[in-house]
Amino acid sequence: MGTVEEFYRGLYEPDQVVGEAQSSLLSSLPPSPFTAPGFHSLPSLSEVITVIRRLPRWKAPGPDGLPGEFYQSFSKEVAPILVSLLSTPEHLPFTWGQSSICLIYKKGEREDLGNWRPISLINSDAKIASKILANRLS
Repeated sequence: MGTVEEFYRGLYEPDQVVGEAQSSLLSSLPPSPFTAPGFHSLPSLSEVITVIRRLPRWKAPGPDGLPGEFYQSFSKEVAPILVSLLSTPEHLPFTWGQSSICLIYKKGEREDLGNWRPISLINSDAKIASKILANRLS
């Protein structure tokens, strides 16, 4: 496992950023969508249920093992719980920051780690929370 970790750690290490270039780029960006009206309002039950209904089917679950279909089947039971969790952002579940990383083979020699791509599998409840934020940003 150490070899895989070393390979991807080196591949994804951040480059050095020149302060002046960073300042120039940031000053040219439009106003933040985080200041848009309604962005910070609490999610409604209907907003959460809409996102649950639109979850893609047959996707691999995150570390908790609960696929999107579970949330779709029990949306009436779990949606109020998610609304409650999202209503207290200072106490979001620790598991929303966890993921399982899997390597997916692409092409070429299977022995070459460069031919494998890591994907992070996050829990469906974290996907729901992320999608609510993404919808508000778009």
